[in-house]
Amino acid sequence: MKAILSDIHGNLEALKAVLNDIESHHVREIYCLGDIMSHGPNPLDCLDIAMGFRVVLLGDDDQEFLLKQAGPGQHPASNADQSRERFEETSEVRLRWKACIDYLAKRPRSFEERDFLFVHASPTNPLDDYIFPEDIYNQPKMERIFRLSRRYCFHGHSHVPGVITENLEFHSPESIDFVYQMDARKILCDVGSLGQPRIRHRHYRKEIEMKRFVAGTFSATLHCHFFGFSFGIIGSFT
Repeated sequence: MKAILSDIHGNLEALKAVLNDIESHHVREIYCLGDIMSHGPNPLDCLDIAMGFRVVLLGDDDQEFLLKQAGPGQHPASNADQSRERFEETSEVRLRWKACIDYLAKRPRSFEERDFLFVHASPTNPLDDYIFPEDIYNQPKMERIFRLSRRYCFHGHSHVPGVITENLEFHSPESIDFVYQMDARKILCDVGSLGQPRIRHRHYRKEIEMKRFVAGTFSATLHCHFFGFSFGIIGSFT
């Protein structure tokens, strides 16, 4: 079993809640699609945990954090500054901060595995492009994205979970009662944001109710389960 997460954004409380849920599903490998840093109060603690994941991609906020290390005043101020200030408190934290920089600097922007493509944002631009549900009405954009994608593309960045099919249909978890049956068509699967879910009336907290978004395919060897509504997916890719 594998789990796919994205956009942790320094939210240690939400990360721990999701990892506790993952433990009940006998997950062997965790894939993180980027943006571990910024926004939340515990980016370094989240990164310490993520270093144990099988795959960790670079996100745009992670890249921004790295760019800030070039020196003060060379890049626009952002939440990355706040993260850096928190890191520069003790010599021990400074050592962890250096390890953090070294680790993030080596993160890939995409990862391919058989019929699967994993990116932070989009196949067209792994770091900065956005894929939103309303893009199903932008046929040229979606044709370009699907042309560059593999059969199954998993991404984050927009913080809006759901599936877009090759025939330009969008399925939110709620709209299909958390069950989606995949077939031979290409799909774009937004796993949502673990640390900053942008879903109305949803607030991340340790006690958040975990709902499941289940997916299967024409192949009996692939089963994907969305968990946490806006927290990612969990599944078996064999």
